[in-house]
Amino acid sequence: MAGNNSTVVARIGLDDSGFQEGVSKIQRSLKVVQSEFAAASSKLGDFGKSTDGLKLKADSLNRQVDLQKDKVAALTRSYQESVEKKGADAKATENLKIKLNYANAELGKMQQELKATTEELKTKSSAWYALSESMDKAGAKMKAVGDKISSAGKTLSTAVTLPLVGIGTAATKMAMDAVESENLFEVAMGGVADDARKWSEETSKALGLNAYNVRSNMATYNAMLTSMGLASDESLKMSEGLTQLSYDMASFYNLNPEEAFNKLKSGISGEAEPLKALGILVNDTTVKTYAYTHGIAKQGEQLTEAQKVQARYGAIMEATKNAQGDLARTMDSPTNKIRAMKEQAQQIGIQFGQILIPILEKLIAVIKPLMDRFQGLSK
Repeated sequence: MAGNNSTVVARIGLDDSGFQEGVSKIQRSLKVVQSEFAAASSKLGDFGKSTDGLKLKADSLNRQVDLQKDKVAALTRSYQESVEKKGADAKATENLKIKLNYANAELGKMQQELKATTEELKTKSSAWYALSESMDKAGAKMKAVGDKISSAGKTLSTAVTLPLVGIGTAATKMAMDAVESENLFEVAMGGVADDARKWSEETSKALGLNAYNVRSNMATYNAMLTSMGLASDESLKMSEGLTQLSYDMASFYNLNPEEAFNKLKSGISGEAEPLKALGILVNDTTVKTYAYTHGIAKQGEQLTEAQKVQARYGAIMEATKNAQGDLARTMDSPTNKIRAMKEQAQQIGIQFGQILIPILEKLIAVIKPLMDRFQGLSK
C-alpha cells in the first residue's frame, strides 16, 4: 500500500493541489487498512486476544505505520520547501509545522502499539504460554466433567473420585518404595539372592504375606548378620528364620508385624530390652550360657562377634518355640485373615503402582526440560 504512494510523495511540494491530493490519498489508504482490520476482527468474539488475531493486528499496524511514514515524509518535504520559499514565520509554514507534529505523534502512537502487539504475540507463541493454555483447557475440560459428575450427586464424586486419586498416589509411592527395597535386597543378599527370592515367594504364598515386605525384612537381617562376620549361607538361614519368626511372633503376641520385626532386629544385635518386654530374655549371661552349652565356644572362652550372634539366634529360637508356626496354625482366625488381606492388598497396590511409574516417568520427561528452561530465564 505504501509503495502505491511513492509517486504521490514525490509530487508533494510542487504545488498546493499536489500536496493536498497526496496527503488525502494517504489518509484514505489508512482508513481502508483500519476498516479492513475492523471488519475481520469483528467476526470473532475474542479475536483480538488470540494468536491469529494478534498476527492480523500486527500486519495491519505494519501497513498503517508505512502509510503514516509516507504522510510524515510528505509533510516534512512540504514544510521544508515552505520554510525555504515563505519563511519559518509564515502562516502557511506554521500550519504545516502543526500538521507535521500531529503526524509524528500519530506515527509514534502506532509504533508503540505495534511494539506492544509484537511482544504479546511473542509471549503467546512461547512454549510456556502454550503449556499454560493447554493446562487451562485441560482444567476447563476436567471441571466440566467434574460438574457433570457433581450433578449426578456429590456423594458419587466423594465416594469414587477421591479414593481413586488416593489409591493411585498411594500405589505409586508403594511401588517406588518397593523398587528401592528390591535394590537393597539384591545388594544385601549378594550371591544367595536367587535362593532368598525363591524362599520369600514360597513363604509369602503359603502364609498370605506381601513378598516385597518379606524380602525387605530378609535383606535387613542379612545385611546385619554378614556385617557381624557370618558366612553368607549361615546368614541366609538365620535371615529366613528371623523373618518367619517375626510374622509368627506378630500373630502369637498380637503385634504389628513391623513391631515384631524391630524387636527381633534389636535382640539379634544385642539389645535385650525390646524382647524382654515379651518375656524373652537374651542378655549377656543367656548368650554365654547358650554358646558354652551348645558348642559354639569353649567354656570360659571370650566370644567373637560372630559367636555372639549365633548364640543370640539360638537363644531367641529356643525361647520362642511356642510362637513358632503360630501364623500357619491360626491363619483362619479373624485377626490373621484381616492381616493377610492387608498384606495382599499392599502387594496388589505395589503391582498397580508399577504400572503407573512409567506414566509418571513420561510426565517427568516432559516437565523437566521446561523446568530447565525456566531456571535459565533472566530474573
